[in-house]
Amino acid sequence: MLSIFSAMRAIHVDPEQMTVRVQPGAKIEELDHATTFYGLCTPMGTVGDTGVFGLSLGGGMGRLQRMYGFAVDNIVEAEVVLADESIVTCNEERNSDLLWAIRGAGSNFGIVTSLVFRLYPAPQAYRGIIGYPLAAPDTKQTLINVINHFRNIGSNNNSFNMLFVHPPDGNRVAMIEILFYTSPEEGESLSKEIPIGQPFLNNWHPVGYLDAQRGILPPSTFQRSYFYLKGGLIADLTEEILTRLFEYHENSIPGCILNHTLMGGAVFDRSLDKASYPCKSGYSVEVLVTWPEGDGEASIRWLKDAHEGLKEFMIGVYYNFSSEWAPNEKRLNETFGPSLPRLLELKGKYDPNNVFRRNFNLSTQ
Repeated sequence: MLSIFSAMRAIHVDPEQMTVRVQPGAKIEELDHATTFYGLCTPMGTVGDTGVFGLSLGGGMGRLQRMYGFAVDNIVEAEVVLADESIVTCNEERNSDLLWAIRGAGSNFGIVTSLVFRLYPAPQAYRGIIGYPLAAPDTKQTLINVINHFRNIGSNNNSFNMLFVHPPDGNRVAMIEILFYTSPEEGESLSKEIPIGQPFLNNWHPVGYLDAQRGILPPSTFQRSYFYLKGGLIADLTEEILTRLFEYHENSIPGCILNHTLMGGAVFDRSLDKASYPCKSGYSVEVLVTWPEGDGEASIRWLKDAHEGLKEFMIGVYYNFSSEWAPNEKRLNETFGPSLPRLLELKGKYDPNNVFRRNFNLSTQ
Protein backbone atom coordinates (compact mmCIF):
# COMPACT_ATOMS: atom_id res chain seq x y z
CA MET A 1 0.00 0.00 0.00
CA LEU A 2 2.76 2.46 0.84
CA SER A 3 4.54 1.85 -2.46
CA ILE A 4 1.27 2.49 -4.32
CA PHE A 5 0.67 5.72 -2.41
CA SER A 6 4.19 6.96 -3.14
CA ALA A 7 3.24 6.98 -6.83
CA MET A 8 -0.07 8.78 -6.18
CA ARG A 9 1.28 12.34 -6.08
CA ALA A 10 -1.10 14.28 -8.31
CA ILE A 11 -1.96 17.85 -7.29
CA HIS A 12 -4.79 19.73 -9.02
CA VAL A 13 -5.15 23.44 -8.32
CA ASP A 14 -8.50 25.11 -9.02
CA PRO A 15 -7.82 28.86 -8.84
CA GLU A 16 -11.45 29.73 -9.56
CA GLN A 17 -12.81 27.68 -6.66
CA MET A 18 -9.74 28.52 -4.54
CA THR A 19 -9.14 24.85 -3.73
CA VAL A 20 -6.47 22.24 -4.36
CA ARG A 21 -7.00 18.47 -4.57
CA VAL A 22 -4.06 16.35 -3.41
CA GLN A 23 -3.24 12.64 -3.61
CA PRO A 24 -1.64 10.84 -0.64
CA GLY A 25 1.92 10.55 -2.02
CA ALA A 26 2.43 14.30 -2.41
CA LYS A 27 4.96 16.15 -0.27
CA ILE A 28 4.67 19.63 1.18
CA GLU A 29 7.29 21.18 -1.11
CA GLU A 30 5.45 19.79 -4.16
CA LEU A 31 2.16 21.24 -2.95
CA ASP A 32 3.74 24.62 -2.21
CA HIS A 33 5.26 24.82 -5.68
CA ALA A 34 2.00 23.80 -7.35
CA THR A 35 -0.13 26.39 -5.56
CA THR A 36 2.32 29.29 -5.73
CA PHE A 37 2.40 28.91 -9.53
CA TYR A 38 -1.05 30.53 -9.29
CA GLY A 39 -0.03 32.93 -6.53
CA LEU A 40 -1.94 30.86 -3.97
CA CYS A 41 -1.16 28.78 -0.87
CA THR A 42 -2.68 26.66 1.85
CA PRO A 43 -1.32 26.40 5.42
CA MET A 44 1.31 23.67 5.60
CA GLY A 45 4.35 22.66 7.64
CA THR A 46 7.90 23.82 7.06
CA VAL A 47 9.83 20.61 6.35
CA GLY A 48 9.29 20.23 2.62
CA ASP A 49 10.05 16.50 2.49
CA THR A 50 7.13 15.73 4.83
CA GLY A 51 4.04 14.06 3.40
CA VAL A 52 1.01 16.33 3.09
CA PHE A 53 -1.45 13.74 4.41
CA GLY A 54 0.56 12.69 7.47
CA LEU A 55 1.01 16.28 8.55
CA SER A 56 -2.52 17.47 7.81
CA LEU A 57 -4.61 14.66 9.29
CA GLY A 58 -2.82 15.04 12.64
CA GLY A 59 -3.18 18.82 12.91
CA GLY A 60 -0.62 20.47 10.67
CA MET A 61 1.16 23.35 12.38
CA GLY A 62 2.94 25.82 10.13
CA ARG A 63 3.93 29.39 9.36
CA LEU A 64 0.39 30.58 8.51
CA GLN A 65 -1.40 29.05 11.50
CA ARG A 66 -1.96 32.37 13.26
CA MET A 67 -3.62 33.73 10.10
CA TYR A 68 -5.54 30.72 8.76
CA GLY A 69 -5.37 27.96 11.37
CA PHE A 70 -3.80 24.51 11.01
CA ALA A 71 -3.68 22.49 7.81
CA VAL A 72 -6.46 20.30 9.20
CA ASP A 73 -8.74 23.34 9.53
CA ASN A 74 -8.48 23.93 5.79
CA ILE A 75 -9.51 20.46 4.63
CA VAL A 76 -12.86 20.92 2.87
CA GLU A 77 -13.32 17.44 1.42
CA ALA A 78 -11.84 13.95 1.60
CA GLU A 79 -12.24 10.61 -0.14
CA VAL A 80 -11.95 7.69 2.27
CA VAL A 81 -11.85 3.90 1.87
CA LEU A 82 -13.67 2.46 4.89
CA ALA A 83 -13.16 -0.84 6.67
CA ASP A 84 -16.06 -2.43 4.74
CA GLU A 85 -14.22 -1.54 1.48
CA SER A 86 -16.74 1.13 0.51
CA ILE A 87 -15.44 4.44 -0.83
CA VAL A 88 -17.08 7.57 0.53
CA THR A 89 -16.72 11.30 0.01
CA CYS A 90 -17.01 13.49 3.06
CA ASN A 91 -17.55 17.24 3.11
CA GLU A 92 -19.93 19.67 4.84
CA GLU A 93 -22.92 18.25 2.93
CA ARG A 94 -22.11 14.52 2.88
CA ASN A 95 -20.78 12.42 5.75
CA SER A 96 -19.94 15.59 7.65
CA ASP A 97 -19.38 13.61 10.85
CA LEU A 98 -16.59 11.66 9.14
CA LEU A 99 -15.05 14.90 7.85
CA TRP A 100 -15.07 16.23 11.42
CA ALA A 101 -13.39 13.04 12.69
CA ILE A 102 -10.59 12.87 10.14
CA ARG A 103 -9.76 16.53 10.83
CA GLY A 104 -7.47 15.48 13.64
CA ALA A 105 -7.70 11.67 13.91
CA GLY A 106 -7.84 10.70 10.25
CA SER A 107 -5.84 7.50 10.21
CA ASN A 108 -8.29 5.89 12.65
CA PHE A 109 -11.26 5.86 10.29
CA GLY A 110 -10.05 4.61 6.95
CA ILE A 111 -7.58 5.02 4.12
CA VAL A 112 -7.71 8.62 2.94
CA THR A 113 -7.07 8.66 -0.81
CA SER A 114 -7.76 12.31 -1.61
CA LEU A 115 -7.88 15.62 0.25
CA VAL A 116 -9.17 19.00 -0.90
CA PHE A 117 -7.76 22.10 0.80
CA ARG A 118 -8.93 25.70 0.88
CA LEU A 119 -6.56 28.19 -0.80
CA TYR A 120 -5.56 31.77 -0.01
CA PRO A 121 -3.47 34.39 -1.79
CA ALA A 122 0.20 33.61 -1.08
CA PRO A 123 1.47 36.48 1.09
CA GLN A 124 4.80 38.27 0.82
CA ALA A 125 6.84 38.32 4.00
CA TYR A 126 9.49 40.30 5.82
CA ARG A 127 11.74 37.87 7.67
CA GLY A 128 14.08 38.32 10.59
CA ILE A 129 16.62 35.86 11.94
CA ILE A 130 18.10 36.89 15.29
CA GLY A 131 20.80 35.02 17.22
CA TYR A 132 22.07 35.11 20.80
CA PRO A 133 24.77 33.13 22.64
CA LEU A 134 22.97 31.14 25.33
CA ALA A 135 25.89 31.63 27.72
CA ALA A 136 25.62 35.45 27.68
CA PRO A 137 24.26 36.80 31.01
CA ASP A 138 21.62 39.04 29.42
CA THR A 139 20.25 36.54 26.88
CA LYS A 140 17.42 35.17 29.03
CA GLN A 141 16.05 38.60 29.93
CA THR A 142 16.27 39.69 26.31
CA LEU A 143 14.28 36.63 25.22
CA ILE A 144 11.67 37.38 27.89
CA ASN A 145 11.37 40.92 26.51
CA VAL A 146 10.89 39.64 22.97
CA ILE A 147 8.32 37.04 24.07
CA ASN A 148 6.39 39.71 26.00
CA HIS A 149 6.41 41.91 22.91
CA PHE A 150 4.79 39.21 20.79
CA ARG A 151 2.33 38.33 23.54
CA ASN A 152 0.87 41.81 23.12
CA ILE A 153 1.43 42.40 19.42
CA GLY A 154 -2.27 42.55 18.56
CA SER A 155 -1.98 41.10 15.06
CA ASN A 156 -2.12 37.61 13.58
CA ASN A 157 -0.22 38.37 10.37
CA ASN A 158 3.03 37.00 11.75
CA SER A 159 4.95 33.94 12.80
CA PHE A 160 7.28 33.59 15.79
CA ASN A 161 9.63 30.69 16.36
CA MET A 162 12.41 30.38 18.95
CA LEU A 163 14.99 27.61 19.03
CA PHE A 164 17.73 26.64 21.46
CA VAL A 165 20.30 24.86 19.32
CA HIS A 166 23.46 22.94 20.17
CA PRO A 167 25.07 22.52 16.74
CA PRO A 168 27.23 19.45 16.13
CA ASP A 169 30.28 21.68 15.64
CA GLY A 170 29.53 24.84 17.62
CA ASN A 171 28.41 26.60 20.81
CA ARG A 172 24.88 26.67 22.18
CA VAL A 173 22.78 29.48 20.72
CA ALA A 174 19.24 30.84 20.85
CA MET A 175 17.78 31.62 17.43
CA ILE A 176 14.57 33.55 16.77
CA GLU A 177 12.80 33.55 13.44
CA ILE A 178 10.10 36.17 12.86
CA LEU A 179 7.92 36.58 9.79
CA PHE A 180 5.70 39.60 9.21
CA TYR A 181 3.28 38.89 6.37
CA THR A 182 3.18 42.40 5.02
CA SER A 183 5.06 44.81 2.77
CA PRO A 184 8.82 45.30 3.24
CA GLU A 185 8.20 48.87 4.40
CA GLU A 186 5.71 47.91 7.11
CA GLY A 187 7.78 44.87 8.04
CA GLU A 188 10.86 47.01 8.57
CA SER A 189 8.85 49.38 10.75
CA LEU A 190 7.46 46.50 12.84
CA SER A 191 10.92 44.98 13.24
CA LYS A 192 12.26 48.17 14.81
CA GLU A 193 9.67 47.92 17.61
CA ILE A 194 11.06 44.60 18.88
CA PRO A 195 13.33 44.90 21.96
CA ILE A 196 16.05 42.64 20.56
CA GLY A 197 18.93 43.77 22.81
CA GLN A 198 22.43 42.98 21.52
CA PRO A 199 22.28 39.86 19.32
CA PHE A 200 25.29 38.53 17.43
CA LEU A 201 22.99 38.09 14.40
CA ASN A 202 20.21 40.44 13.29
CA ASN A 203 19.31 39.78 9.67
CA TRP A 204 16.09 41.15 8.13
CA HIS A 205 14.99 40.99 4.48
CA PRO A 206 11.90 40.51 2.28
CA VAL A 207 11.22 36.93 1.18
CA GLY A 208 8.76 35.23 -1.14
CA TYR A 209 6.28 32.68 0.14
CA LEU A 210 8.36 29.62 -0.75
CA ASP A 211 11.40 30.97 1.09
CA ALA A 212 9.24 31.90 4.07
CA GLN A 213 8.00 28.30 4.25
CA ARG A 214 11.44 26.89 4.87
CA GLY A 215 12.73 26.88 8.44
CA ILE A 216 15.97 28.47 9.62
CA LEU A 217 17.61 25.10 10.30
CA PRO A 218 19.29 23.62 7.22
CA PRO A 219 17.58 20.54 5.72
CA SER A 220 20.63 18.50 6.71
CA THR A 221 19.49 18.87 10.36
CA PHE A 222 16.75 16.35 9.64
CA GLN A 223 18.82 14.18 7.33
CA ARG A 224 21.38 12.93 9.83
CA SER A 225 21.37 9.19 10.37
CA TYR A 226 19.00 9.29 13.38
CA PHE A 227 16.30 11.66 14.59
CA TYR A 228 14.00 11.56 17.64
CA LEU A 229 11.34 14.02 18.81
CA LYS A 230 8.89 14.54 21.66
CA GLY A 231 6.75 17.54 22.41
CA GLY A 232 3.63 19.07 23.85
CA LEU A 233 1.51 22.18 24.21
CA ILE A 234 1.77 24.89 26.85
CA ALA A 235 -0.51 27.81 27.71
CA ASP A 236 2.26 30.40 27.59
CA LEU A 237 6.04 30.65 27.46
CA THR A 238 6.54 32.08 30.93
CA GLU A 239 9.75 33.09 32.69
CA GLU A 240 9.53 29.94 34.83
CA ILE A 241 9.35 27.71 31.78
CA LEU A 242 12.11 29.65 30.02
CA THR A 243 14.35 29.16 33.06
CA ARG A 244 13.70 25.42 32.94
CA LEU A 245 14.52 25.37 29.22
CA PHE A 246 17.82 27.15 29.87
CA GLU A 247 18.72 24.59 32.53
CA TYR A 248 18.13 21.67 30.21
CA HIS A 249 19.96 23.21 27.31
CA GLU A 250 22.99 24.00 29.50
CA ASN A 251 23.39 20.22 29.82
CA SER A 252 22.67 19.41 26.19
CA ILE A 253 25.03 17.60 23.87
CA PRO A 254 25.65 18.33 20.17
CA GLY A 255 22.57 17.75 18.04
CA CYS A 256 20.05 18.75 20.72
CA ILE A 257 17.32 21.29 19.87
CA LEU A 258 14.47 22.89 21.81
CA ASN A 259 11.88 24.50 19.53
CA HIS A 260 9.09 26.84 20.66
CA THR A 261 6.39 28.07 18.28
CA LEU A 262 3.83 30.79 18.99
CA MET A 263 0.23 29.68 18.44
CA GLY A 264 -2.73 31.97 19.16
CA GLY A 265 -4.53 33.97 16.50
CA ALA A 266 -6.66 31.75 14.28
CA VAL A 267 -5.60 28.76 16.40
CA PHE A 268 -7.57 30.26 19.30
CA ASP A 269 -10.54 30.88 17.00
CA ARG A 270 -10.84 27.22 16.00
CA SER A 271 -14.26 25.63 16.58
CA LEU A 272 -14.69 22.06 17.82
CA ASP A 273 -17.80 21.91 15.64
CA LYS A 274 -15.50 21.91 12.59
CA ALA A 275 -12.50 19.75 13.55
CA SER A 276 -11.90 17.02 16.11
CA TYR A 277 -8.41 18.20 16.99
CA PRO A 278 -8.95 20.55 19.97
CA CYS A 279 -5.63 22.40 20.26
CA LYS A 280 -5.96 26.00 21.50
CA SER A 281 -2.60 26.43 23.23
CA GLY A 282 -0.33 29.45 23.38
CA TYR A 283 2.86 27.65 22.33
CA SER A 284 4.04 24.29 21.14
CA VAL A 285 7.29 22.93 22.56
CA GLU A 286 9.40 20.36 20.71
CA VAL A 287 12.37 18.54 22.19
CA LEU A 288 14.41 16.85 19.48
CA VAL A 289 17.78 15.26 18.95
CA THR A 290 19.77 14.12 15.94
CA TRP A 291 22.91 12.01 15.88
CA PRO A 292 25.02 10.62 13.01
CA GLU A 293 25.79 7.09 14.18
CA GLY A 294 25.68 4.65 17.08
CA ASP A 295 22.73 4.01 19.38
CA GLY A 296 22.31 7.65 20.45
CA GLU A 297 21.86 6.62 24.08
CA ALA A 298 23.11 9.93 25.51
CA SER A 299 21.02 11.98 23.08
CA ILE A 300 17.84 10.04 23.81
CA ARG A 301 18.45 10.21 27.57
CA TRP A 302 18.78 14.00 27.38
CA LEU A 303 15.59 14.26 25.33
CA LYS A 304 13.54 12.11 27.69
CA ASP A 305 14.83 13.97 30.76
CA ALA A 306 14.03 17.34 29.20
CA HIS A 307 10.59 16.26 28.06
CA GLU A 308 9.78 14.75 31.46
CA GLY A 309 10.83 17.97 33.19
CA LEU A 310 8.52 20.03 30.98
CA LYS A 311 5.46 17.80 31.41
CA GLU A 312 4.16 19.71 34.44
CA PHE A 313 3.69 22.78 32.23
CA MET A 314 1.96 20.96 29.36
CA ILE A 315 -1.77 21.35 28.83
CA GLY A 316 -2.11 18.97 25.91
CA VAL A 317 -0.46 16.88 23.24
CA TYR A 318 -0.03 17.66 19.55
CA TYR A 319 -1.23 14.56 17.67
CA ASN A 320 1.75 14.54 15.31
CA PHE A 321 4.14 14.39 18.28
CA SER A 322 2.50 11.14 19.45
CA SER A 323 4.22 7.89 18.51
CA GLU A 324 2.28 5.33 20.59
CA TRP A 325 0.22 2.74 18.73
CA ALA A 326 -1.79 1.86 21.84
CA PRO A 327 -2.19 5.01 23.95
CA ASN A 328 -4.00 4.66 27.26
CA GLU A 329 -7.16 6.62 28.06
CA LYS A 330 -5.21 9.35 29.85
CA ARG A 331 -3.05 9.94 26.78
CA LEU A 332 -6.11 9.99 24.53
CA ASN A 333 -7.72 12.59 26.77
CA GLU A 334 -4.56 14.71 26.73
CA THR A 335 -4.61 14.67 22.94
CA PHE A 336 -8.29 14.94 22.04
CA GLY A 337 -9.83 16.42 25.20
CA PRO A 338 -13.55 17.21 24.75
CA SER A 339 -13.58 15.62 21.28
CA LEU A 340 -12.77 12.14 22.59
CA PRO A 341 -16.31 10.86 23.42
CA ARG A 342 -17.62 11.73 19.95
CA LEU A 343 -14.49 10.34 18.28
CA LEU A 344 -14.95 7.01 20.07
CA GLU A 345 -18.61 6.96 19.02
CA LEU A 346 -17.67 7.57 15.38
CA LYS A 347 -14.90 4.97 15.57
CA GLY A 348 -17.62 2.48 16.48
CA LYS A 349 -19.72 3.64 13.52
CA TYR A 350 -17.06 3.65 10.80
CA ASP A 351 -14.55 1.06 12.05
CA PRO A 352 -16.30 -1.11 14.67
CA ASN A 353 -13.68 -3.89 14.47
CA ASN A 354 -10.74 -1.48 14.80
CA VAL A 355 -9.26 -2.51 11.46
CA PHE A 356 -7.34 0.75 11.31
CA ARG A 357 -5.30 0.40 14.48
CA ARG A 358 -1.66 0.80 13.42
CA ASN A 359 -1.71 4.40 14.56
CA PHE A 360 -2.39 6.57 17.61
CA ASN A 361 -5.38 4.35 18.13
CA LEU A 362 -8.82 5.42 19.30
CA SER A 363 -9.49 2.49 21.55
CA THR A 364 -9.77 2.30 25.32
CA GLN A 365 -9.79 -1.53 25.35
